[in-house]
Amino acid sequence: RKPTGALEIRGATSHNLRDVDVDIPLGVLTVITGVAGSGKSSLVHGSIPAGENVISVDQSPIKGSRRSNPATYTGLLEPIRKAFAKA
Repeated sequence: RKPTGALEIRGATSHNLRDVDVDIPLGVLTVITGVAGSGKSSLVHGSIPAGENVISVDQSPIKGSRRSNPATYTGLLEPIRKAFAKA
């Protein structure tokens, strides 16, 4: 896939972030990485607005039954179920 644009963040300043500029690609899987304490969580939770069609995967436990997994939690499992039902 090719990105469909970019979410521009300019001058992010929170906790360990000091006037950081970032362009985050849209329409593709994007991962924020870095060493402990580098400001990853501050960037994501403090600078990126919540929006439609955004799935944020973090370290919080999956809610639901013991049979829940990331595919059910994110809604990805439903299209897979439908594809198998057609087969």
